[in-house]
Amino acid sequence: MEICEEIGELFCAEDEKEKTCLRLTYKLINDNKDLQPMRKFWTNKLALIAIRSFGCDAHKVIRVMKRLLHSCTMSYPDLFALINYSKLQPVLDKNIFQIINTGGNEGCNKSPGMLVLRINRWNPNEVSLDELIAVGVLYAYTVIKDSAAIQRNGGVLIIDADGFNFNHVKVLSFDTVKKMNCLLNTLPIKFVGSVIINSPKVVEQLFNIFKYVLRAKNRKLIHVVHKNLKPLHDMLPAPDSLPRCFGGKVDDEIGLLHGVEEFMGDDTTLSRLVEGVQNEYKMRYK
Repeated sequence: MEICEEIGELFCAEDEKEKTCLRLTYKLINDNKDLQPMRKFWTNKLALIAIRSFGCDAHKVIRVMKRLLHSCTMSYPDLFALINYSKLQPVLDKNIFQIINTGGNEGCNKSPGMLVLRINRWNPNEVSLDELIAVGVLYAYTVIKDSAAIQRNGGVLIIDADGFNFNHVKVLSFDTVKKMNCLLNTLPIKFVGSVIINSPKVVEQLFNIFKYVLRAKNRKLIHVVHKNLKPLHDMLPAPDSLPRCFGGKVDDEIGLLHGVEEFMGDDTTLSRLVEGVQNEYKMRYK
């Protein structure tokens, strides 16, 4: 396969190290019988996201692909089948997630991508937990897909726990946390950390109960706070470039992107990957 296929110049390898890693990644895929259901749907675009996320380590990319294949076809096929814009349009319309605008900010070339989950916009009686997780994956992909710098710098998740109530407690379980842990370990995205802000006491108590389901490495990257934003600011090269609502100096209207949901469905890379892999797996093994 050519290093630059139909996806265009933006998604081509930027230097010899990336090109070498891309070639090795495809060789390892071709040599691995278990990854064949994924082969035809794993584009250069996805490969380069993974390569940049994992520091041009082709063997780490392959390990993540294997975990992704297993999760998509065996562990949580129903959850992954939801990763489709048409299925999730009603959820997207609720703007439960927001993307922080890092473009043009001081230090933006070193800044991770940032995604915000607003708990007070999520009603579990209207949006299931699986739908919330699936739409979160689509937003995370939107954050990183067009920026090589963000792919290398990774992503930060801010969870604003304001509005957390008993309806949210009811849907949490060890299986829920296992799903989230699975995503952290299977998506080709570098996870910088997560900060849960405006946390009532019950959120801290729940985290202390469930945190040991997470891998120790991921557990250390999650901070539960009330108003103290220092853990968030410590993750960023220029915290002043955050919106004011997160302790920065940028007006919220500018610091938070608006209307991205209108264009998210234009890129069907993820949904084609999941649908194609699941169909290919069924034809081969069922």
